[in-house]
Amino acid sequence: MAGLSEAEKQTMRAALERFMVADDTTRLTYDTYLRGMSTRIPYIAPNIQPWADLDERLQLALQAQTKIRNYAPRLFDNHECHERFASFSLNMMQLSLFVYWDLNELQAAMAISDGLELYQVLNNVEPFLCNMLADTSTTDRDARHEPNSVPTPADIPLPSTPIVGKPEPSTPIVGKPEPSTPASKKRAAGKDHPKVVVVGPHDIKRRNDDAREIAIVRDDHKCVVTHTPDPDMCHVVPYCINQTMHRADQMRHILVLMVAKLSPAWGLQLRKILCPVDQLGMAIRCSSDVPANLVALAQNFHKRWGKADLYFEWIDEDGQLSSFSPVVFEGMKKKRQLLLTKFRLRWHWLPKKVSEAMSAHFIDSPDTDKGICVKEIRLESEADIRAIRSTIVGADRSHDNMFFYPEHGRPVESGHLITSHAQVEDLEDTRTLVKLQELFMKMGCFSAAADVADKLDRDARHEPDIQPTLSAEWLERLAEGEAERQAKKSREQKKN
Repeated sequence: MAGLSEAEKQTMRAALERFMVADDTTRLTYDTYLRGMSTRIPYIAPNIQPWADLDERLQLALQAQTKIRNYAPRLFDNHECHERFASFSLNMMQLSLFVYWDLNELQAAMAISDGLELYQVLNNVEPFLCNMLADTSTTDRDARHEPNSVPTPADIPLPSTPIVGKPEPSTPIVGKPEPSTPASKKRAAGKDHPKVVVVGPHDIKRRNDDAREIAIVRDDHKCVVTHTPDPDMCHVVPYCINQTMHRADQMRHILVLMVAKLSPAWGLQLRKILCPVDQLGMAIRCSSDVPANLVALAQNFHKRWGKADLYFEWIDEDGQLSSFSPVVFEGMKKKRQLLLTKFRLRWHWLPKKVSEAMSAHFIDSPDTDKGICVKEIRLESEADIRAIRSTIVGADRSHDNMFFYPEHGRPVESGHLITSHAQVEDLEDTRTLVKLQELFMKMGCFSAAADVADKLDRDARHEPDIQPTLSAEWLERLAEGEAERQAKKSREQKKN
């Protein structure tokens, strides 16, 4: 144990003691354990000053709240709408936006946005977190109540297009049942997969089974963290956000009303990945079920991922290309070789005590089934900023419930590095989605929205009572900009 700190020695002794008294300890596992203990897990220490810019972020939050309140007397004749703006206070979800969004983008947005635009952005934080954190199992029930009853060209699958592989339980498949034969029993056992034809305009668009198989092969059929076999394929961003035409449309609105307002380039990139359209301009359902959005995680980590207990931080990619042995995908006559590149992620446990500690700063309001994530924060002065900062920093402790690497019993800790692969053409999309995952996991944990994600409002908020005012403001701004451009053009012509 030379070179280890006293705390590390105690951790190793405790892990060894647990291992030795375990019922499943054998000579083979003991030898494996010793080999594991003699190797070091790649590690990069997390930032020791994660809240260095927290004061500035809270100042921006106070500035946004003030802008929204001061905007009320200017335009609204509607008393209810006027009161909503004049008494506006940030809730936990909206505060988490200022705590974790890119600081430079926040500063740029605050410099050019008025109170009405900021209100639109902050009002769509709740549906943003709901779509990013909601349990995917609820969407299969909702899919039967698709609002768009008229089929569109993007909804109607080609009658001759097969689904490759075993169909997902949540994917409705209509077809003629196969007779019970030895061949059919063999296919049912997973040794051979039939070609199934999807019919019916109202069926959910089929999942891309080839892409799923690519992701499994890419991750070597093992959890990317523990390298144990038989992991689940976990969606970085839930596929349910565009599982129906209505949800795809709502997600597009959320990205426009919120993300693109703060980060125009990033918002456009996310729209291309999560809400693409076909040649006719129709939304493509389940487009997030692609290799760039799939990661192999063991079941215990998969559950913790869904509860926003952890996140992956993008570190870098090494630029080295590698190719797997040719892989035969079911239904394909020719072999396909995957050209992959490596990238690294850093594991982080998220603190679960911040939202509870923030209760000291809540404004009194009735309790709802949405929990504390909708509680409004008392943020009126510099004293409130100092008090909130002290609370956040004091409660920022990593999650206590650790998992252990099975081969040597070491705990999975913040800072451990994960090396994974991506197809070369998917690398940029993978980076974008991992960074999105880091953002909404942090926001969901900080605000406790992850605990009640299925109870939050999912649809984008257009606020119809203020939309005419918003449109008038934009038209006026466009007119002013056009007049300024014309004046500038005439001045240049006079000079010439």
